[in-house]
Amino acid sequence: MTQDISTTAPRPDHPGDLHRAIVEAALDVLSESQSTEFSLRELARRAGVSYRRP
Repeated sequence: MTQDISTTAPRPDHPGDLHRAIVEAALDVLSESQSTEFSLRELARRAGVSYRRP
């Protein structure tokens, strides 16, 4: 029996639209701190993905 990939729930470390998730995390950081000094690691954490994701 094969599993239809399109109907499986997305894994929590792989959101459907990674670009949008990272941009939204960046906007959240900017609105909270008014500082442009943040890391991609911080954005990944806020977006709920691994910073090591390829």
